[in-house]
Amino acid sequence: MLFIKKLTTKNIKIKFILFIQEFLYLLRLKIIFSVFLKRKNIFKPKIFKNPIFLYDLRCSSLTFDFADYLFLTNLWLKKFGYEKCDCIIFGGFENIPLMKFRSYDLAINKNELWERIDNVIKPLAERANFINSIKLISDVNSLKNILKESFLVFPPHYINLESQNIYLEGVPENRLEILTNNKKNLTHLVKFLKPDLNDINHVKKKLQITEADKIVTFTVRDYKFEEVRNTNYSYLKNLSKFFASKGYRFIVLPDHKNQSPNIKEEIYVEATLDLRKRIALYYIANINIGTAGGPSWMARYIPNTNMFI
Repeated sequence: MLFIKKLTTKNIKIKFILFIQEFLYLLRLKIIFSVFLKRKNIFKPKIFKNPIFLYDLRCSSLTFDFADYLFLTNLWLKKFGYEKCDCIIFGGFENIPLMKFRSYDLAINKNELWERIDNVIKPLAERANFINSIKLISDVNSLKNILKESFLVFPPHYINLESQNIYLEGVPENRLEILTNNKKNLTHLVKFLKPDLNDINHVKKKLQITEADKIVTFTVRDYKFEEVRNTNYSYLKNLSKFFASKGYRFIVLPDHKNQSPNIKEEIYVEATLDLRKRIALYYIANINIGTAGGPSWMARYIPNTNMFI
């Protein structure tokens, strides 16, 4: 009973803090105040050090949702008059929580989550055209020093209560809705995942893509979490036949959980395993099609790239 009481008290604290965080986020007081200071020539953002995008793995997911946070960071920076920032990823294997949402932990174990730092988080940060540097730290004192020295941090109302084991990013769940109401003015901020020229050339050489080739990619989803969302391979095969009849080359990016599906279509596994190559291939392709999931949604942030889901 004592444990349950403590747990309940902690949950109440978390709910209250989240309410305050999200309220402040919605008010945008920091942005409004900085605009006022700039108009009065009191605040000159360019004289300060680079702002920080902090991604605390104790309260942030190790999924392709990281791309959404990159977008929000980019938007936040521009509202303050900054062009670039440094990315700080905080956490160690021992303190990243298992993702319990809809029993996600039954499909993805902790080792696989940890691998996503190198396979998903870092490559996305590397390709973001507003990230200066990326640093992974696990020492709490180092984090405290960075926060003390940083004038501007995103998320803007991040909470770190070590003594009570409470870490909250404070970004509302409907974060993209809130900040993307005026879509016409955001186009230049959305397309921030810049493919590397070396990756583009590598993919073209590996797949022997010529100027005459018309490329269609299909991104497969095929693993145990919410299997109802997985790719229908019969549909994939029909699409392949259709595009072949129209003179297109159909390239399949298999799921990392099933890299050798029982299909006759051309498969490019390297793009499944290396996110940098995936971004390059999406950029090269004339048409991208994908089953709903993180890799497919990520494509919206790549310049001159389409994705039909």
